This record gives sequence, structure tokens and C-alpha cells, in this order.
Amino acid sequence: VLVTLWQVVGTWRAASLYCQTHAPRWLVWWGRVTQVVLVLIVFQGCIGLYNGGKQINHMAKLALGRDGLWTHVARDDGAIAISGFITFETPPQLDALLVQPDAPRRIRLDSPGGYVGPAKTLRETVTRLGLETEAVERCESACTLIFANGATRRAWLGTSFGFHGFTLPGIARTYLAAEEELIKQSWRARGIDGTFVDHAFAASGDAMWHPSLSELVAAKFVTHVVVDGQAMDAPHYCQANDCR
Repeated sequence: VLVTLWQVVGTWRAASLYCQTHAPRWLVWWGRVTQVVLVLIVFQGCIGLYNGGKQINHMAKLALGRDGLWTHVARDDGAIAISGFITFETPPQLDALLVQPDAPRRIRLDSPGGYVGPAKTLRETVTRLGLETEAVERCESACTLIFANGATRRAWLGTSFGFHGFTLPGIARTYLAAEEELIKQSWRARGIDGTFVDHAFAASGDAMWHPSLSELVAAKFVTHVVVDGQAMDAPHYCQANDCR
């Protein structure tokens, strides 16, 4: 910041002195053009400082454990239940339960989302061990990354799924596009409809997309529907019932 200010002030003074010379009028305008460019540079710098401040604030809260997010991982009726947010504490808590000899082979999710990094770690664990995934109540944002990698993907009737593109404070979405594309490719490889996948990542973080059960089943994102504790083949269930 100090070096940039020194450069801008020095160049501004040089441009002012240039405009005061007896050069031809059309050459004097180059000094004014330089000053306009300097104003734009300062404006761009302010935007950079603002975005950088948001990033530093976000990372500081994360490093100090003051992000206000909580997570809970525990065994629950034949499954390992993950509730609350997906945080950096979630993967080690899950690993501690999975190493038990009689560890369940199903991950039950009830989460509004959380951090993409831990969610990616969890989805890799689900894929490596061939675990089933099950969503109850809600599975939104980063939670969907975990759910999508289940060997079978079960949703309790009435569960809300929410999708949006990746977001990170102070970072433009264009910089996250490559990471999004990797996830989208993995979803397509699991047989999930490509149009659905594109729609799932199109929304911004503030405008989450909540598809209906029929859309989730048609896209093969949900493979089974759980009704009164019984898992039913999702397409067959929706043929016999109203899944809108």
C-alpha cells in the first residue's frame, strides 16, 4: 500500500508538472490522461483492499475458531449422523467412528452446508469406502457434495435440498470456476443428469435453488426415497405418488 501511494503521488506530481510546460496543447492532454489512469488505479486498489480485508477477516475467524459454526457427528440407528455445519472438525470426527469394527456403512446428513474443503474430504471418504448417503430434514450447499458421492443416495420424504455455486469472501466466482467444474464432472460421472448439474451450480450463494423431489429423482440425484423408515426405489415411488 505504501509503495503504491508513493508511486501514485510521484506520478501525479510529474503529470501536473508536465501539464504546466509549454508543450503543444495536444501533448499536454497526455498528463491529464495519466492522472485519469491514476484515479482508476487508486479505485482498483481500494476494491482490492476491501476484498482482501474480507478474506483476512474470514481466515482469521477460521484460524481462531470464531466462525460460529458447529458440527456434531455420532452413531444413530444404524448410521453415522452428521448434523450442523460441515467444518474442519467434521472429517476427523467421522474417521474416529469409521475405524470401529462395527461402524455403520451409511452417512446420515442433516446440514445447511459449511466449508467446501472439509466437504471434499468427506466425499472422498464416502467414495473410497463405498458408503451410502442419506439426507434428512435438509441437505444444502456443501452438504450436497457429500450426499452426491453415496453408493446409494437416500432422501427422507420432505427433505429440502439446496444448491448454489461456490462462494468465498472476497473472491470472485470466476476464480472458483475450475474447482466447480471438477465437482460437476464427478457428478456427471456418477450418472447425475448434466442439465441438472449445471443448474445446481448456476445460482449464487444468496439465491439457493431448491428443486422438487421429482426433479431430484428425474436427474438421478436421489436414488431412493425413505418413507416411514422404509427405503423405496425413487423412480417407482414417484410413479405411484405425487413427488412435486
